[in-house]
Amino acid sequence: MLYDDAAIYVAVRLYDSAPDSVLAPLLRRDDEGQSDWVFAEFDSRHDRRTSFAFGLNPRGVQADGMYFDDRSYDSAWDGVWDGAVQRDSLGWTAEFRIPLSQLPYDPAEHVWGFNIYRFTPHRAETSNWSPRAPTHPGIASIYNELVIDGLTSTGIPLEVVPYAAANVGSAVNGVAHGASVGLDVRARVTPGLQLTTAVHPDFGQVEADPSLVNLSEFQTFFPEQRPLFVQGADIFAFGQPFFFVTRDLSFGNDATFYSRRIGRAPRGTIPDSTTLISKAGASPILGAAKLTGRVGDWSVGVLDAWTGSDDARVRTPSGTQFEYPVEPLTHFAVTRLVNSLDHGERALGTFVSFVQRPTLSPVLGPLMPRDAAVGGFDGRSRFSNARYEVSGSIVGSRVVGADWKTGVMADARVGRVAGDLTWSAGAHVISPKFDMNEVGFSRSADWILATGTIYYQHFIPTGLFRRVALGSTSSGLGWNSAGERRAAVLNATSGADFRNFSGTGVTITHDFPSLATEALRGGPALLLPPRTTFTFDVYSDQRRATRARLDASLRAEPGTGSRAWSVAPSIDARLSSALELAIAPSASYAVAGWQYVAQPTDSAGARHYIVGHLSEPTAALTVQGTMAVSPKLSVQLYAQPFVSTGHFNRLGEVTHPRAADPGDRITWFDISRPSPVRFANPDFSERDFNSNVVVRWEFRPGSSLFVVWTQQRHDSVLEDFALGRDTRRLFAVPGANVFAIKATYWIRA
Repeated sequence: MLYDDAAIYVAVRLYDSAPDSVLAPLLRRDDEGQSDWVFAEFDSRHDRRTSFAFGLNPRGVQADGMYFDDRSYDSAWDGVWDGAVQRDSLGWTAEFRIPLSQLPYDPAEHVWGFNIYRFTPHRAETSNWSPRAPTHPGIASIYNELVIDGLTSTGIPLEVVPYAAANVGSAVNGVAHGASVGLDVRARVTPGLQLTTAVHPDFGQVEADPSLVNLSEFQTFFPEQRPLFVQGADIFAFGQPFFFVTRDLSFGNDATFYSRRIGRAPRGTIPDSTTLISKAGASPILGAAKLTGRVGDWSVGVLDAWTGSDDARVRTPSGTQFEYPVEPLTHFAVTRLVNSLDHGERALGTFVSFVQRPTLSPVLGPLMPRDAAVGGFDGRSRFSNARYEVSGSIVGSRVVGADWKTGVMADARVGRVAGDLTWSAGAHVISPKFDMNEVGFSRSADWILATGTIYYQHFIPTGLFRRVALGSTSSGLGWNSAGERRAAVLNATSGADFRNFSGTGVTITHDFPSLATEALRGGPALLLPPRTTFTFDVYSDQRRATRARLDASLRAEPGTGSRAWSVAPSIDARLSSALELAIAPSASYAVAGWQYVAQPTDSAGARHYIVGHLSEPTAALTVQGTMAVSPKLSVQLYAQPFVSTGHFNRLGEVTHPRAADPGDRITWFDISRPSPVRFANPDFSERDFNSNVVVRWEFRPGSSLFVVWTQQRHDSVLEDFALGRDTRRLFAVPGANVFAIKATYWIRA
């Protein structure tokens, strides 16, 4: 290692007694695929919680990311740095030049954390300069120490990244053409704090979300993919994820900050008497500013963003066209502070967020609140040589609009987090009117949960196995605030890695009878009978150029006649040193015995809750391909055709939702007589095709050119499911094609 006032230089000799076995594919940047790798990892603030990792493979492909909260890894973090490699008879060598501007540090602090990590897949081996056991709860906290003297502050490093973009074509929701310019500015305002600002950011090169049909009462979670929000997202994380699943509801993604609320799809609807001509797919982000980093023992995250108002263009029956509001001007503000103590073993934090819509119109007022606020505190502490941890949080919400409501969410946990045997016990409470969905993510309210986990892993190879695991990861009980049971789950899971490096896993989950308070969308609570779910996965040797995996599941709920199966094989093949192709077909068939349909009112004004017996076959094929022309130039393909059809063969009304016998809870309609209430035909067909091709060329460090072709197809003509005919029909529908080009240029001021 060497360093000067501009950069740190690292050189690594990687010995290998079988140099011809070294895996050296040509990958795209940041694709940490199956390859030999070496990473230089720096905890430059020496907070023992965060570190920055810079990696090279034997072909000179670069990858980087950051560790946060001691162990979690964010591969979306990008630095601007250089590297070089060389293969020889002893193995290979790697050299890094990492500008100091990419590492937050305090010139007065002479000790950094440091590690060299090596991955050697043909030996199924990892090596670390700082010993890292799989049973240890931390990574950055156990780095060895690196003493660096004589570094001075270089002022305020400033990075400016302007972009220009243009697109032409037709989108599914109207014509898509135009040009735009924008700007990202990153400044190191103090040694530990970075300010990032974005004016009119563009996300045209981001991969599309997969298609799906969600018939449950809970919203779908999609991960964030936009670089503006992905980088530094770790610092806004509040509390600990609560991994508990009951039936169709998972709490694992609940978060006080869900950045996809910023620039979301407009929520307004157009008048029934008009026809939609065009509508934006997402509200425009006018600008955003983000301050992240550390000041002493404090981690700091501040985000401020504005999204613009949006109008849909509609047409009246007479032919008149006009703009109709579907989304107002909105301001988002999020602040996160965490104080780390005792070298990161203890932490206390606070979180505050505000959402304001200063120009909310009467048309949109009933659909969204004018103001929303969330605030809370969290903390954790490890003890007994970091083997045990206790944590907790409390957060309150206030929503002001057509309806004023306040609520609170709190949890507390204790457990063993290190060693072969780990366990936890926790409680989680959500009051009935808690709502953080204007800038956070929460699927359900009114819960009192008590859960526990226990998990044993043995890593020393014995007999047929390299690793064996057994335990329960999602068992617990849940009630509402009235003391009625909403969940009772018993879960068992096991997994094994074999000597030949293949592996398998099995999980069985049983849901006991419980009340579904949201199943009828605001109607009475419906008592659901027991349900059992079985999942299975098996995977081949992940060291090979061709890797296969199979995921399958079965579910049965005899009391409602519900059942389902799904199967999802996948194969990932490296066809050459520069070409990789992944193919993942999936098929499922679900029968929902009591699927919610509608809640119409009769002539007397009485509301009726209608359910049906639904059969839903679904098929999809996801294809992803990457061709790397060089370490700086790559072509990526994503394509997914998706077909699903839902048919109801009988309909009925929930008349006795808590009857002792499940057969008495629904009164099924006599098909020979007209229904006592009217509602639309609930049958559906969905056929979608989403694809894009992205050419990415990093023509100089930090500067890139993107060329993107996106195609979408959609068809919803109601027909019975027939995979061959549905696929032909989907590709007979005219496609909506958009061609886009975007160039960014990194300037170090």
